[in-house]
Amino acid sequence: MPAYVVVSLELTDPKRYQEEYLPGAGASLQAHGGELVGLDQDTQVLEGPAKPFTVILRFDDKAAAEAWYRSADYQAVVPTRQASSTGTMVIADGFVPPSA
Repeated sequence: MPAYVVVSLELTDPKRYQEEYLPGAGASLQAHGGELVGLDQDTQVLEGPAKPFTVILRFDDKAAAEAWYRSADYQAVVPTRQASSTGTMVIADGFVPPSA
């Protein structure tokens, strides 16, 4: 079952995020079979305390998503993301309708 990493951020240092975090994060995503399926820098929040920057990544399953997150190459850029933004990151299963 596919899994999605959903990130809701407020960028506190957009230049650092773009120049230092994104190149490493993108390379690690590609190396671990992830796919960027959603990106919105002006998210329309309908309810709750969501941040204005949303990223949605797709993986084959939760294990693959967690393996990417815990990988040495991604963990190398996590401090930069944390220093240049605030927000949340979750892994959620995709929905597969039951067979009829």
